[in-house]
Amino acid sequence: MWRAVEELLSGPDDATGRLRVVMKNTKDGTVLCLRINGRRAVHDRIAGLPVIVLDATLHQEILKYFFPRIEVALDLKVIAPHEHMTQVIGLPVGKSSLSKLEPGKRSSAEEKRIGNKRERLLKTVRKLAAGRRTLLITNKELEEQFDGVVPDMETAHFNAVEGIDRWRDVECLITIGRPLPAPEAVEHMAAALTGKPISLRSLPPKRPGGRPQSMIEQQRAVRLKNGAEVTLTARVFEQPEAELIRQAVTEAAIVQAVGRARGVNRSAANPVEIWMILSDTVVPLALDAVADRARHCSRVLRRCCEALSRPLADIAGGPEGVQP
Repeated sequence: MWRAVEELLSGPDDATGRLRVVMKNTKDGTVLCLRINGRRAVHDRIAGLPVIVLDATLHQEILKYFFPRIEVALDLKVIAPHEHMTQVIGLPVGKSSLSKLEPGKRSSAEEKRIGNKRERLLKTVRKLAAGRRTLLITNKELEEQFDGVVPDMETAHFNAVEGIDRWRDVECLITIGRPLPAPEAVEHMAAALTGKPISLRSLPPKRPGGRPQSMIEQQRAVRLKNGAEVTLTARVFEQPEAELIRQAVTEAAIVQAVGRARGVNRSAANPVEIWMILSDTVVPLALDAVADRARHCSRVLRRCCEALSRPLADIAGGPEGVQP
């Protein structure tokens, strides 16, 4: 604590992110506390040596806080022609909106809506897996909802799959959602990393009665493997320091999850399909396609309406084909 105070008093900044006054709930009531957001620095003797950093998902801007003189020496662009990757958008899969709550926590109408959303998601998983050996990776709180849904499907959760190689031969890999730290946790981690005071501003809720938002929507262009470009909506943090933390947690976890299928090692004899059900995040992966489920459902509904506007005999192919 005193080192943080010394750093503030002797430095050029007007405030520090190392120390933060917070209210903490304890068994004795609410207590005013001083939180210390510290991090361990690389020892000068080590930092002064030639260092090679090998990492699949580490963000260079984060690494610069530990090794200011770091430079990229080799940035590999890996080609995986026998890995077909599709991002499915238009199907909200937020952890809080799919988690099962205790009776009474939701209204009956809300619980019915959430139940219908879960059932649509389960149907989508059954269709994507289609009887193949499949790995499904989602948030830990949602994992049990998919146990036993498909006979030959194994489930796992984000941040618990790194380094595991037993799924290298799955025929299909599905990721649902993404991990995302709470805004307060992001503030603490960003403050610990940078030493700056990080405070996310609260934005109005997206719908009446909803929770205040701490993220903004941003349009991001994604280039597909065939050269086409699509624009996706991503939810990000406005402050660059907080956004660094989101990328390090959220995007890196998805990249690690997709890597369990070992797409770079696949051949024409054992290709793999990757399906990322992910509506509000853009990941640094080469996609083959983007599938908009909401637009697909609207198109199907429109075709049904068009068909119903025609005579029944035309739809059935003639009077003899009409069924009651």
